[in-house]
Amino acid sequence: MQVLNIDGAALSRARQIARLSQRELAVAAGISYQFVNDLESGRRGTTPVTREALAVACKVPVKKIERWYDKADRPRTGRKAA
Repeated sequence: MQVLNIDGAALSRARQIARLSQRELAVAAGISYQFVNDLESGRRGTTPVTREALAVACKVPVKKIERWYDKADRPRTGRKAA
């Protein structure tokens, strides 16, 4: 099964093209600097709302920073199972 999440490399490219530092992107998207770093390095995944905020901050369509993953290979969202 495939799931949709963020493409860390694409986010990094979009951020650099927008001439934003990771800290500036974090502030613009309303998330922490460490979270941006984790997203770009593929250590974490995110929600659709946060993907949209990141895309808006980078001034790109959200599809430019999304990627389909096999369920076993996808980044973790940081949420723990209940």
